[in-house]
Amino acid sequence: NRGIQFQNNSWNSITKLAALYKKPIFVFASKSNNLESMRMTEMMKSKTAGDYYNKRFICVQFNPDRAANAMKLHHWHVIKFPAIVFLDSKKRVISKAFGFMDEKRLNAEGETVLKFIKTLEKNTPLVKHYGPS
Repeated sequence: NRGIQFQNNSWNSITKLAALYKKPIFVFASKSNNLESMRMTEMMKSKTAGDYYNKRFICVQFNPDRAANAMKLHHWHVIKFPAIVFLDSKKRVISKAFGFMDEKRLNAEGETVLKFIKTLEKNTPLVKHYGPS
């Protein structure tokens, strides 16, 4: 019963892993004193969430109380917790969402991102920029 396995590597290592394995980055940002964050953290321990995300994404968890994480989250316009942010290996934001999500919605968010990336790969001229990063 293994949930989502969050990487403990440096941010540069995370982006290198994403490029090496050709996987987007999934960032889960949560505050320890936030009830919705705690509920979502528990949900991410499920085998279903782990099976889906571990296979398709490089996963990392951000605590916004750490200065370096807070700066990145601010740069990505993350204003509410819990939050999820999807990025490419070049650190460009693909998508983000805020608030509690059950497994079904979390997996749907991931699926939307993967479909979007496939669309971009088919239409290479659009790959230049995904949105604010």
